[in-house]
Amino acid sequence: MRGGYEKLRMRESIDYPVINIALSMGAGDKGRLAVGSAGATPLIYDFSSHDELREIPEKAQHDISPVNNMYLSPLYRKNMVKVLSDKLISRI
Repeated sequence: MRGGYEKLRMRESIDYPVINIALSMGAGDKGRLAVGSAGATPLIYDFSSHDELREIPEKAQHDISPVNNMYLSPLYRKNMVKVLSDKLISRI
């Protein structure tokens, strides 16, 4: 099993994440990517190939609707969903 986690926060370890991305891959290239903390509910994407996985960051950026209750703008957080997802996928 392979996987990873990325988060955006304003301060280091003492702060809650503003965005978090988790990736879990089982046998082959099947797995799940989850995006949390940016919107009212988490987004969960299942994939069955590496090609499908590479399409998820752009889809997640499009799908997320960040709430406007943070010190970072919703547009910035929306853009960071793709950045953090791409970063996490590149490490796998």
